[in-house]
Amino acid sequence: MNLEIKNVSKSYGDKLVIDDINLTLGPGLYGLLGANGAGKSTLMEMICNVSRTSKGEITYNEKNIVNNKEFLDDLAYLPQDFSYYPEFTVIDFMLYMATLNGMNKKIAKNKTFEVLDKVGLNRNLSKKKIKTLSGGMKQRLGIAQAILDDPKVLIIDEPTVGLDPKERVRFRNMISEIAEDNIVLLSTHIVSDVEYIADEIIILKNGQIKNIGTAQELLSEIEGLVWEVNVSARDVKDYRKEYTVINQRHDTGGVLLRIISETRPAGDAVRADATLEDLYLRYFQEEV
Repeated sequence: MNLEIKNVSKSYGDKLVIDDINLTLGPGLYGLLGANGAGKSTLMEMICNVSRTSKGEITYNEKNIVNNKEFLDDLAYLPQDFSYYPEFTVIDFMLYMATLNGMNKKIAKNKTFEVLDKVGLNRNLSKKKIKTLSGGMKQRLGIAQAILDDPKVLIIDEPTVGLDPKERVRFRNMISEIAEDNIVLLSTHIVSDVEYIADEIIILKNGQIKNIGTAQELLSEIEGLVWEVNVSARDVKDYRKEYTVINQRHDTGGVLLRIISETRPAGDAVRADATLEDLYLRYFQEEV
């Protein structure tokens, strides 16, 4: 099972949104990491055949995904804002989605309660109308309907928006389990969503892939370049002009700056362990 993106570009008029991307995805979890506007949603829409490429092609098991029944049967896509009928109860909506997927009625009901339990929507909540659910509960419902038919290819766009920290951990564990035998592509700008569970992380900026690899491979780019130094409040502006300051917080006697620099930014600066958030902020500092 493999999904290939071959020399894919996408333009809207004169605006180039995706610029000559090449990727090969097999079973595993891939984190598509980028700031808002990086092109993540556009790329995912093309992969899901919601939008056509301007150049290049996308194949699944060596066949173009356009009008590819095997791919459509194996695919599930959860956009950032999924559609639902507000007057439907949770259970009615899930059974409706099961019908659209051609599932047997008895199997559908059992499977529905199984996936609702996975995402933390219990049987009492299943009888509530969707319009009465909180934002986080609606997001969990979206995740539930996406995994209802055990998709082999799962594409998810910004899935943890609206989820509290406990719900996000539950979601990450669930998605990691699904990815053991399937292709999962998870788009996000939240570093922690992919830091610990992604087999590979793809950094997308201005429609181009800037880097790709495991978290450890990516971090090697800035290993030894992260520093922390305590400075006076009046000196912060000067440090920002001269260095890439990725974080700052008020500390006893001044401001603690976290800096990425090839050289020691000050005599009393100390090296700090690099994190994926440091790398993200290096790429997207101007957009944060």
